Amino acid sequence: TVRQALPALMQGSRLGPVGTATPTARPRPGVTGDSGSIEHLGGDSFRFHTAGVSTTEFNARATFENPYDRSMAGWDYGLLFRHAETNRFHIVVVTDDGRWYHRVREGTSEGKELDSGWSSVLRTGRGDSNEIRVVALGEIGFFFINGALVADLDLSDGMAAGDVAVFTGFFRDNGVPGWTTGYQSFTVSEPRFIAEESGQLWHDDDDQIEAFHMRTSVGDFIATVEFSNPYPRSTGTWDYGITFRDPSGPNDFHAVVVDSDGGWEYFVRDGSTTPAYRESGRAALNLHGGGTNLLALLVVGDTALFSVNGTRVAELDISHGADTGDIWVGTGFFFGSERPGAVTEYRDFSVWSLD
Repeated sequence: TVRQALPALMQGSRLGPVGTATPTARPRPGVTGDSGSIEHLGGDSFRFHTAGVSTTEFNARATFENPYDRSMAGWDYGLLFRHAETNRFHIVVVTDDGRWYHRVREGTSEGKELDSGWSSVLRTGRGDSNEIRVVALGEIGFFFINGALVADLDLSDGMAAGDVAVFTGFFRDNGVPGWTTGYQSFTVSEPRFIAEESGQLWHDDDDQIEAFHMRTSVGDFIATVEFSNPYPRSTGTWDYGITFRDPSGPNDFHAVVVDSDGGWEYFVRDGSTTPAYRESGRAALNLHGGGTNLLALLVVGDTALFSVNGTRVAELDISHGADTGDIWVGTGFFFGSERPGAVTEYRDFSVWSLD
């Protein structure tokens, strides 16, 4: 369901031949917050430090420090994942000229470039640092630099479970022997299923949101839910949606909501009924009475991807408001969108934590 609700939107200069990988022997850092440095080898090989896991679906991130000014020499670093055996892995790598690459190897040292581009959010100056993050969900993935979504990843090749690693010196001659690339907060977490619930939200006339709470507290997550329209548009207006990062304060939450006019809205309440921030747009909604709509939300750091009926409708800046909290579904967000005695049904409200 997650993979259908959050479809990838798959869309090169090359830096020439790449070398062979040389892992370093080191204690397993586990999955939360490892820091260290990676020695440059130079020439035709690169070095990586592993998390000691075996997984296909994960949320992995690390913050890297640029080792020197690019006028001295080229550098690169990134995340390697699904490393099941020698020369079998995916890799996302950023370089000193502001470019990024997604490549896969399936048993040979040549590999295949799947995507590439230039990123305006990549910091390339001496002393700068960059957070690199990958969320992998089966055949699709999402690549972030410094909290901004850079690309959707096609992960349909190289599906075997494997390790996740940080690395440097992927491209030939990128690196200066004797130098190192530092990294911090190397973290790998697998999706953790929280719960799946179905139920009914009864309308009333108290001007309050009718809601079902998951009773959890997460920051990064995936949520999907299918709603049924309570009545035809000719009978009255309706709305429903997903609310998240609710720290249990009154009117303190993020929400994505769709309505009977075929629109969507993202807003943040910060202790007031007046939104502190909002965005809106149109979505391909089923609007007839009894019709259903599937909503899905991927939340990672300061970015949320919102999908309706399997089509992404928005990439949202969610840096406003709380960064962790409860997740719930609701109806009656907007004045006049309830008819007392009517009911909005929700099915398969499912949440996976990525924390």
